[in-house]
Amino acid sequence: QRARERGMRVLLDFHLSDNWADPGKQRVPDAWLPVVDNLPLLTDSLYNYISRTLFDLDQEGLLPELVQIGNETNKGILLSPEEDNAGWVIDWDRNSQLFNAAIQAVRDVEALTGKNILIAIHIADPADAAWLAPEFISHGVTGFDIIGISYYWQYHKPVTIDQTGSVIAALISTY
Repeated sequence: QRARERGMRVLLDFHLSDNWADPGKQRVPDAWLPVVDNLPLLTDSLYNYISRTLFDLDQEGLLPELVQIGNETNKGILLSPEEDNAGWVIDWDRNSQLFNAAIQAVRDVEALTGKNILIAIHIADPADAAWLAPEFISHGVTGFDIIGISYYWQYHKPVTIDQTGSVIAALISTY
């Protein structure tokens, strides 16, 4: 509300976790632990959570202009504690269904409110973005508008800021 009062646009990042979500940590919220291994129910829960949140915000005149599905989603979203601790195996069948349900929720809110909402996916590390962005698309996750990239020198070296610019230019040229 304060951002709106100051004429700012708003990005709402759905971290989809009870704690910080980052490339090494994508643990499902505790409330969804009972359904984490039931993909149809988890997908439905995600869709309903995002659409309900956005509808509630719209009722208050606070619908964001940009929604981010997850935060630094290099290994996926909404992982069980076991999956989250298992390393870096990406289950694209599972993740594509979850990302597409989240994207569909935003698109359905757009259609019902008549308001445009941009959708971002978010990848950490420019080197990972170079190969992960095409993976999203090749696995049917295509309804987003923006590819967000995190770059932290202390975590992503030896990638330089110039190399990051090259990755961004390549993504812009391709997509």
